[in-house]
Amino acid sequence: MVTNNPRITVIIPVYNTACYIKRCIDSILNQSKQPDEIILVDDGSTDGSDEICDAYSNKYSCIKVIHKKNGGQTSARKTGVKSAIGEYISFVDSDDWVEREMLGEMYNAALETGADVMTSGTIRDYNGSVVHAKEEIQAGYYNKEEIKDRITPLFIDTECFFKTNLSAHLYTKLYKKQVLWEVLRDYPEDINVFEDISLLFKLLHIITSIFITGNEWYHYCIREDSTMGKYCTERDERGIEALRRYLFSFTPYGDYKIYSRQVNSLLLYARLLRLPIDTYAMGADCLYPYGRVPQGARIVLYGAGKFGKRMKEAIDTDERYSIYSWVDNEAFIIPPYDNRNAKSLMEVEYDVILIAVLEGNALREIKKKLNTCARGRIFAVDMSIVFLEN
Repeated sequence: MVTNNPRITVIIPVYNTACYIKRCIDSILNQSKQPDEIILVDDGSTDGSDEICDAYSNKYSCIKVIHKKNGGQTSARKTGVKSAIGEYISFVDSDDWVEREMLGEMYNAALETGADVMTSGTIRDYNGSVVHAKEEIQAGYYNKEEIKDRITPLFIDTECFFKTNLSAHLYTKLYKKQVLWEVLRDYPEDINVFEDISLLFKLLHIITSIFITGNEWYHYCIREDSTMGKYCTERDERGIEALRRYLFSFTPYGDYKIYSRQVNSLLLYARLLRLPIDTYAMGADCLYPYGRVPQGARIVLYGAGKFGKRMKEAIDTDERYSIYSWVDNEAFIIPPYDNRNAKSLMEVEYDVILIAVLEGNALREIKKKLNTCARGRIFAVDMSIVFLEN
């Protein structure tokens, strides 16, 4: 039950982020609305993060540290929530940070509306660039029927692969503790992929209200070492199967057909990001997941994120195709595909462009740019294979 003067607990799971954690904790201590409690859950750190946590706890009475054996993000979050005194809970990842107004604005919204969840967009920080990722659903208060009719059908956009219309992260939100715990308590700890979005799937089907602020206060900091992670086939395969079982284990509140399409879209997205890609999966005359790409064509691979790296690995082992150039954006040709020091895509000879980007908003912008300058045929992920049979 939420009291007249509800308290806030901020939970920060910590694992080997010694270079970033001070910035994170300082941003919470600097909030216009001070949290009543900050819980640092040290999940078995080995880089000195644990000592930094203890130093902050010794200096600030509102900070509590829990040291535990490494068990992963879900285990750390559960540990924090079980120990929290706050009627409201917010998460922050230890390598991110938040704007000064975040807690105060969401706390005020909670008091004014009584909503179970308050949510905001993100600010993506990467290599000095900052991109505001706004919520695509209109700001405001939504009751249970409005969530069913106007939010859950749009949570994952089944018309655009892959795109969410509501922030798919646990950390951009403020929750009533009792509602959050109802979902988090029984969440399987063997799911090691897309924990946040799968928890939010269930949360959206049990809450009675949500308030979308329409603002962005949370800085999601994309680290170079985190964007180049290697896949671990067996572990990730088991994690994706656990994810599938979980998402189909409960009855959604709303249209099951839409929900099933959303889940299958997420599962494909998870596989494309985590597992080796079988380029023959659609048949000998197709390049999975793009469709009928002419064999022998000079290919420009556009994108060097997780999916781009996986596509490069896959095409490099497929004798039917070869990459002529690898482009991270319009003006950056990645070595060794330097094409005589070409400075832009306009200077490269090619036949087709494969856009190795899955996020819907980014994909749309790239297509818009390429349509003004590309000479060859442009391929993106083939939508006909997105919605798999369950």
